[in-house]
Amino acid sequence: PLRDFQSRPFVHSGTSPRGDDTIHYRFGLTQPQVSRWQTPRAVAYNNPRNYSLLGDAIPMADAGFVKVAQVSEINPGEMITVDFPSGDAVLIANVEGVIHACDDICSHAYASLSEGDINGAEVECPLHGAVFNITTGEALTPPAEAPIKVYQVQVEGDDILVAPPAE
Repeated sequence: PLRDFQSRPFVHSGTSPRGDDTIHYRFGLTQPQVSRWQTPRAVAYNNPRNYSLLGDAIPMADAGFVKVAQVSEINPGEMITVDFPSGDAVLIANVEGVIHACDDICSHAYASLSEGDINGAEVECPLHGAVFNITTGEALTPPAEAPIKVYQVQVEGDDILVAPPAE
């Protein structure tokens, strides 16, 4: 006869019948359960599924990074706009094979930089012609004087991950 916890798809009420913090599925499969004392990253490091057969850790994105696009979507010399979870419009540009992210809105007037022209690491605002360096955020020509924010970028495989600007 099946015991109560074996007859249902899974059972979890604080601790499992084994006494640890895992959710037990039929057929002996388990999934780590995040406790209030562990961060999700700590749980991921303790999960054997996140290690290769040689025991090497599989690289993970740092905390705060969010997948926004794929490298295959943006050819060198092209740019796109993505919505960041904070509500900001972020310009993602492929500058000679290197992915960069910055504000999509001009610091001089409300205009989308992704609608302008890209020339190397520089993007021109379509409204008044202000030019910004995509890698540093620096305003290179008037009428813009204030820089734009530059976001942190990580590329994992084909995924582009973006985090808020470093303080």
